[in-house]
Amino acid sequence: MINSLQTIVSRSVDLTDEAAVVTIGKIQGGVRSNIIPEQVEMLGTVRTLNDNARTLVHQRIRTVAENVAESMGATVEIDLPYSSHYPVNKNDAALVHRMLPVLKAVAGDANLVEQKAQTGAEDHSFFANQVPSFYFALGGRNPDTELKDLADHHTPGFHIEESGLILGSDDRDDAGSTAAAAE
Repeated sequence: MINSLQTIVSRSVDLTDEAAVVTIGKIQGGVRSNIIPEQVEMLGTVRTLNDNARTLVHQRIRTVAENVAESMGATVEIDLPYSSHYPVNKNDAALVHRMLPVLKAVAGDANLVEQKAQTGAEDHSFFANQVPSFYFALGGRNPDTELKDLADHHTPGFHIEESGLILGSDDRDDAGSTAAAAE
């Protein structure tokens, strides 16, 4: 089942135009090594860069899972709850343009890095679909650590260098006056 679900992105999504992720992160079933479990539960995530791709991937999950189950003489129940349907997290371009001088004044020009859209899932996306907003990251890497030496997110070796959070929570007078002056 998992191998078949993993083919959805490579065979159904136009990867030259967008990205998508289908991940099974939890498998639970059975109570003994020598007894075939009556039921197995798999939990995962779907991430896309637009609503059309998300709809396509969800449809393909249903089709693939139902067909694989049928081919094995099994049944499948697919639950794609609303809570797993994170909207795409899109920044409001006009708001970003307005706030860029403030970000530069507070963080410094050299510390601003524009990134391409990513397939992360973030609660902020629910707000961004209601009001103009933008999402930015403060960073959490020790400046002395090379990027190649960092563990990826969602892996056991991932570590946040908490000193990076100072920028987002700094209440020193100079940081406040810099932000106020840039507004």
